[in-house]
Amino acid sequence: MIKTALALMIISTPLMAAVAMEPAIEGDIWDLIERIVNYILYVTAFFIAPILYVWAALNFMTAAGEMEKINQGKKLFLWTTIGLLAIIISKGFISYLNNVVFQ
Repeated sequence: MIKTALALMIISTPLMAAVAMEPAIEGDIWDLIERIVNYILYVTAFFIAPILYVWAALNFMTAAGEMEKINQGKKLFLWTTIGLLAIIISKGFISYLNNVVFQ
């Protein structure tokens, strides 16, 4: 009897908590877009871009005069930088729209 009551209590507690939960996203559509852009910015800026910069540097260092590897390293460095700039500009644009235009 006690085991059954304890089992029901353990099972029902997460269900009651789920019913009382707040929505995962509060605010309007621009808040959602800003959160998505922030997530992409942080994932790209802190994880992907440094790996790509190191890869570009390794292409330069291991090229040994091969123009193809040197050009590959240059292109990788250039496109990584362009991608980061595009993400940063989009973050600024979304913040501008959220704060100035739609307020």
